[in-house]
Amino acid sequence: MFPGRPNGSVSERIADAISSLLLPIVDNILDLHSFGPKWDCAPSIITHPIADVDLMTKTLRISEAFKLPVTLLWEHNDTAGMFDTWVHSLGKIFICTEFGGGEAHAEALTIYEAGVRNGLIALGLVEGKTEYPMFRQQKSGRTLETNPSDQLKSPAPGIFEPRCSVMDEVKQGDLIGILHPMDSLSAGSIDIRAPTTSVVFAIRSAGCVQGNEEVAMLARPLAP
Repeated sequence: MFPGRPNGSVSERIADAISSLLLPIVDNILDLHSFGPKWDCAPSIITHPIADVDLMTKTLRISEAFKLPVTLLWEHNDTAGMFDTWVHSLGKIFICTEFGGGEAHAEALTIYEAGVRNGLIALGLVEGKTEYPMFRQQKSGRTLETNPSDQLKSPAPGIFEPRCSVMDEVKQGDLIGILHPMDSLSAGSIDIRAPTTSVVFAIRSAGCVQGNEEVAMLARPLAP
């Protein structure tokens, strides 16, 4: 989609306006949204691997300054025309937030507000002292990384039953969830287990899933 076209579709024209009018006058882009209503996810700042080492270093430094429970370096297969990829090609910092599973409750809103304020302080846009927001009775943050092999998928259509929680530390073989197939009354339940020692970054809520649909995302501490 990006950088868009001035005479293209509505979406392409919006992308063109952002690319030609807004991006030239900003230094940092912050994309605020949530992981989705069918998932539980730790409040986090997410960025992706960047070939430019200097830009990668700056992006991680700003990301960690938000002091959210998780800073995640997410390696995935880029799609041509993505907003973040285009911003990175311009040498600008792009940071994406995943503020939980799409529910707006008191604890989540407190974390979101504190994280954004920390980021604005780090960027020199407001004055104040940064601090970690409270999450699961802790005030701390972790920097993790994940890649496509950490995305666990349902082996068949069925009902997914989660057996762990966000930020649980799991070892190889630990139970992540159980799939109850629906295509046969005689089919037995299928255990979905952790392939390696890792941290549960996000997990699907209980409910119906399709075959090959993601049900959990694992991560591990970012390598030096």
